[in-house]
Amino acid sequence: MITLGKNKNKGNLIAELEEELIEKIDYLVEVTGQFKSRDDFIELACHEFMVRRNPAAALLEY
Repeated sequence: MITLGKNKNKGNLIAELEEELIEKIDYLVEVTGQFKSRDDFIELACHEFMVRRNPAAALLEY
């Protein structure tokens, strides 16, 4: 369970996590050179997630 500090609320925590996630995705996109943009990375990640949850999703157009 995540405990919130004195001046934090759930909205602030979500905003911080979102910012950190975006920074990490941008870093991966830049370092690997395999993706044109953050959106390409996110699209592939979502597709991979769907395939792992439902292998039939691999038949969907990527």
